[in-house]
Amino acid sequence: MRLGPSTRAILHAAAVRNVPFRRLTSESLVQLGEGARQHRIWTAETDETSSIGEDIAQDKELTKKLLRNVGVPVPQGRVAYTADEACAVAREIGFPVVLKPRDANHGRGISFDLMTCGEIAEAFDLAHRENKAGTTGVIVETFARGQAHRLLVVGNRLIAAARGQNDVVSGDGRSTLAELIEEVNRDPLRGENYTDLLGMIKLDEVSLVMLKRKGLTPESIPAAEQEVVVRVNGDLTTDVTGQVHPAVAERAVLAAQTIGLNIAGLDVVAEDIGRPLEEQGGMLIEVNAGPGLLMHVEPLYGHPQPVGDAIVELMFPSGADGRIPIIGIAGGSEASQIGLLIAGLLRKLGRRVGITLGCEISVDGQRPYLLRGSDQDRIRSLLLHPCVEAAIFESQPDEARLHGLGCERCDVSVLSSLAAASPSASSENLLHGVLPLVRAVPPEGAAIVPADAPHIDQLLSACRGHMILYSTVGETARLREHQGRGGRVAFFLHDSLILGTGPNAFFLPLKGIESSGPIEREHWLPAVAAAWSAGVPIELLREILASMGLSD
Repeated sequence: MRLGPSTRAILHAAAVRNVPFRRLTSESLVQLGEGARQHRIWTAETDETSSIGEDIAQDKELTKKLLRNVGVPVPQGRVAYTADEACAVAREIGFPVVLKPRDANHGRGISFDLMTCGEIAEAFDLAHRENKAGTTGVIVETFARGQAHRLLVVGNRLIAAARGQNDVVSGDGRSTLAELIEEVNRDPLRGENYTDLLGMIKLDEVSLVMLKRKGLTPESIPAAEQEVVVRVNGDLTTDVTGQVHPAVAERAVLAAQTIGLNIAGLDVVAEDIGRPLEEQGGMLIEVNAGPGLLMHVEPLYGHPQPVGDAIVELMFPSGADGRIPIIGIAGGSEASQIGLLIAGLLRKLGRRVGITLGCEISVDGQRPYLLRGSDQDRIRSLLLHPCVEAAIFESQPDEARLHGLGCERCDVSVLSSLAAASPSASSENLLHGVLPLVRAVPPEGAAIVPADAPHIDQLLSACRGHMILYSTVGETARLREHQGRGGRVAFFLHDSLILGTGPNAFFLPLKGIESSGPIEREHWLPAVAAAWSAGVPIELLREILASMGLSD
C-alpha cells in the first residue's frame, strides 16, 4: 500500500516544488501536474520514457552492439546457443569470461570469472533457465575486473553514482558457511524486499557453483578471518557521485542517449571510477530502464543525492509547477450562468476550458459528456484530461460539507449570492458547505463572496488568499470598510463595473446591460471578479467586454 522509495523520492521533490500529484492506481502510477500540464511517472519512468529504449535495454546483445558503435567501452563477446559454442566464444575473446542470460534482470543467472570450458558448461544451463519464454542462447563476454558501480543518468546529466560490494562472509574457525550466512542475514538492514538497504545473502545455484569451483560447500568451515565471496556484485552501498571522472560521466550520458532513455541506470565495472574507463579496462556492462533509486536516496555510506529533484526538473523545467487555473463555484441556480461567463472570459486568453456543471462535463473542442458520480469524480476527471488548460467546477454545498472537494486547492472560489443565502438550507449547514471552497484558496488565490453573505467574518478568517467582496446594489459601507483595509471589491456604479483593490479602482464600462435577460447583469460581477483573480488583465477584460458588445 505504501509507495516505494523511488516514487516517494520523486513525489517529495514534487511537493517541495509545489507540483500537485495524485496516485491513479493502487500501484505506482502517479499523475504530477494537472490537465494539459500533467506528466505521469511509474516508479523511475516518466510518460516520456521511450518504450523502444526500454525494449533495447532488455536486449543485452543489441545494447552492447549499439554502445560499441558510438565508442562506449563494453565487453567483447556474443550470443552462444550451446555450451560448446560458449566455450568456443570464450577461447576467441580470452578467459576469464562471464555468462549471462540474454534478457533477465536483477543479476539473475550471471556467472563470473569462468576459467574453463567445464565451468562454462555448468554456467550455461544456469543462465539459459533465466531467459524469458521464447528466448534462446546466452551471452558470453569478457570478464571485467574491478568494482561494480551504478550510474544514474537523468536527461543529459549524470545525477548520482553508487559503488557496490560483494556478498562476503568471514570465517570464525567453527561455523559452516551456511551458519555464517544465516548469522549475517540477521542484520536488520537485510531483507527480502527491494526497499531493504541490504539484500539477503542466498545460496542459489550460481553461488553454489561458484563455491564448488573454490572447493567449498555450504558445510565447509572457513578458517578464522578467512573471507569467502558468496556472490559477486552484491548490494550497491556507497555513494561515489563526487568521485566520478568527467569522461566516465560523458560515456554514461552518451550510453543513455544511444539507447534512447531519458532516465537510465548504467552498470559499470571499474577499478577506479575516478579515472577514464579506457585507461583501466573499465566497461559499461548493462543499461537499465526504470532503475531503482534507493541506493542513491538512502546510501548506506556517503551522502544522499537529489535524484527526485532531477526527475521532477526533467518533467517540469525552469521551475514550472504543472498547475492550471482551478475555479470552484458553490452550487445553486446561479452557478451555471456564472461558470459559463467565466469560461468565456478565460477562452479569450487562449485557454482551452473544461467545465463541469451538474453531471455534464464540457471540454472545448469535444462533445459534452455525462459523468455520473460525485462532484469529486467530475473535478478529478477535468484535472486528468490532457487537453484542459483551465478547469471550472460546481461544488454542491451539501456534498462538500460531507465529503470535501475533489482537488487540493481552488485558485478562485466563487460563492454566488443565491448559494450564500439559500432558503432551502440552514445558515449553519450552508456555511459548512461553502467553507471547503474558501479553505481551498491558496495564499495567491481569491474567494469571490457576496458582501451580504451570512457568517462573513468566519469566511474572511477561513480564507488564506484574497477575498473579493461584491455587491449588486452598489458600493456599500461593508465594501468601503473592506477596501479601506486593503481588500478587493467589485460593484456596479451606474453604467460601470468597478474593481477596487486598496486605494485603486478600475472602471469597466457596461452601458446597456439589462438587469434581466439571457445573462443577468448581476452575474457579471462574480464572473469578471473571478476572471480578474485568475489572471485576466484589466485592459484585456475591457477589450473582451467591448468585443462581446456589452459596452459602447
